[in-house]
Amino acid sequence: MQVEIYVEPSPLMQALRAAGSVGSQMVSEGLLANLIRGADRDLGLGGRLIQHMSGNRIAIQTVNEMSDDQWRQFLNKRFGHSEWSRWFAKNSGNRYSIVVVE
Repeated sequence: MQVEIYVEPSPLMQALRAAGSVGSQMVSEGLLANLIRGADRDLGLGGRLIQHMSGNRIAIQTVNEMSDDQWRQFLNKRFGHSEWSRWFAKNSGNRYSIVVVE
């Protein structure tokens, strides 16, 4: 399983990035853990995403804001194909996208 996490930065996220590690900030607030649990549930992965992410270093990449169609094009280019299997996105001021390739 390959998992990538992307954030579309808002002014708040850009300020957090400038102040330090986005990843540690998100983890310390429990946001990332909640996103992973939600993605696992909504994608029907039966705990496999949670298990995969446990103990693994989580890299969060920021990207410019995109429409859904632009996201699909971005992911197709990123993986070199359109066979990435699952995409979970949560909007709450920023878009957090968790991409799972099985």
